[in-house]
Amino acid sequence: MQTVTEVTDSVDLYPQGEEEHAKLITWINEAFNAADTARMPHYEDWKKHYKLYRSYITKKKGDWRSRIFVPYVFSVIEAITPRMVASLPKMAADPVGPEDVAPSKQLSRMLQYCATASDLDLELIKIYRQSLKYGTGVGKTFYETVTSKHRRPSQLAAPPSVPVLGPDGEPMMDLDGKPMAESPNGQSSDMVETLIYEGPKSQWVDIFNFWVAPEAADLDSARYTIERVYREMSYIHSLVADGTYRLPDWMSTEEITNLDNEPSSVRRNILGEGQPTDPTRKSVEVLEIWTDDGRCITVANRKAVLRVMENSYNHGMKPYFQVVDYLNEGEFWGSGEIEYLEGLQDGVNAIFNQRIDNGRITGNQMYAVADG
Repeated sequence: MQTVTEVTDSVDLYPQGEEEHAKLITWINEAFNAADTARMPHYEDWKKHYKLYRSYITKKKGDWRSRIFVPYVFSVIEAITPRMVASLPKMAADPVGPEDVAPSKQLSRMLQYCATASDLDLELIKIYRQSLKYGTGVGKTFYETVTSKHRRPSQLAAPPSVPVLGPDGEPMMDLDGKPMAESPNGQSSDMVETLIYEGPKSQWVDIFNFWVAPEAADLDSARYTIERVYREMSYIHSLVADGTYRLPDWMSTEEITNLDNEPSSVRRNILGEGQPTDPTRKSVEVLEIWTDDGRCITVANRKAVLRVMENSYNHGMKPYFQVVDYLNEGEFWGSGEIEYLEGLQDGVNAIFNQRIDNGRITGNQMYAVADG
C-alpha cells in the first residue's frame, strides 16, 4: 500500500520546536478519536458483515443441533460483482474540434496504457466488492514511478585478455584457427536502474484503515481524511535518510511503539483464526492526514510527526475517490448489500437447519421400555 505521496515540498511546514510539535500531535489525536467514534457503529456492522460474507458459524460444545451456513450473502455479492466487472470503464478522450481527432486517439491510447500498466481494473474490482459488502469503497490516486535494478556488461574498456592453454601447454585455437583468449577476472558489469513505469496510479484503500471528519457527507466536504498503513521501522529510517521524513530531535525510535493490531489481524481474529506472531517484525503505524487547508501530515504511531507539506497536486483536492453502493443522504458511509440481506440470511439458515434436525429426529426416534 502506498504510504509516501510523491509530491515535492514547497514550504517547510514542519513544527518548529517541541511545543508546536506537541500541539499538532494533540490535534491529530483529537481528530482521530472524533472520526473513530463517529465511525464505530459502522465499524461494528462491517465486522458482522464480514463474518456473514465468509459464512462464519459458531458451535458451542455439547450443542447437537445442525449449524450449516447457506452462503446466500456470498452468492448475491459474487453474482453482482461479475456484472460490474464486465462494465469496467475504458479510457477515452473526446475531441472538441476537427483538429483534435488525431491527438484524442493518441491520448486515449496513452490513458489506456496507464490504466493497464497500473492494474487499474484489479483495483476497481477491489473497490467495487468492498462497496457491495460494506456500502462504501475508497480508492486513492497518486503518481507512481517503478524502477528495477539489474546488472549489465560494463561499457568501460575490456580488461586485458590472456590466451587459453590446452593440456599440452600450447594455446588453443577456435574454429577459425585464431588463438582463444579470456579475461582473467571474467566479464565486468555495472548495476543499472531501469524505468519500468511512470504515470498515474489508482489503489484500493481498506475502509478498516480509513476515516473522515465526523460531519463529512463526501470527500469534498471533509475537513480532513485519515489513512492508516503499517510499515517496518527500517522503512521509516530509509525515508529519514533520504530526506523524505524527519524524526523529532528530542524523540528516539525506541519511544515509538506499535499501538494496535493491523486490520488483517483483526479480521483473522473475527473468524477465530488468531494472529500469527513474527518476532522479526517491528511495525510502525503511519497515519497520513489530508486537511481542507491544503496540508498533508504524516505521523508515526500518533507520537512523532514525520512530515508536514503543502498539497502540491494541481487540482488541490484530497487524493481519494469514493464509490457508494446505496447512498444515505447526508452521510459519508453508504449501505451495502449485506445490510439488507442479513435478516434473510438468518432465516435461510434457521429453516435449512430445522429441516435437517427434524429429519434426524424422525429417522432416529427414541423408544421407552417399561420393565415387566
